[in-house]
Amino acid sequence: MLAAAAIEDVAAWQRLIDGYAPLFDPLADGAAVGLAARFFADAGGARRAAAMPSTPPLPMLVWRKRGGRMVVQAGAYRGLDGLGVDLVFLAGDGALAAVLARAEHPLGEMKRQLRAARIQFFVLRTKRELADLGYEDFVEALGLPFLGACR
Repeated sequence: MLAAAAIEDVAAWQRLIDGYAPLFDPLADGAAVGLAARFFADAGGARRAAAMPSTPPLPMLVWRKRGGRMVVQAGAYRGLDGLGVDLVFLAGDGALAAVLARAEHPLGEMKRQLRAARIQFFVLRTKRELADLGYEDFVEALGLPFLGACR
């Protein structure tokens, strides 16, 4: 399962985000990104996918733009419905630990984990809403298509 230390190390994620401050400058206050585990153990101990409308509460990190700065805080993931973030990344075993372990350009490692399908990416807003919130540079920096050729 996802190492608890990687998802719960708010200080390490804040340092990572602070290192990319210009990337988050275009985001509007209130813009939010979530990171949570891709899998969880159900009451019987069976491994289940977290990409469901609802799940038991799981640890989550929330990156939220406040006062012109991206702030990392602990949160709870309870499934995709009513999550309260614009984008969510569901990370497989060791994926977020690998991102934190990379000393140089850790978002490059996140991009690599996305390409390797070790991190799933979910968009919870329309393209227009994402554009209005200023996400284009961030999404494209991770190598993900944003608005495509037709705008």
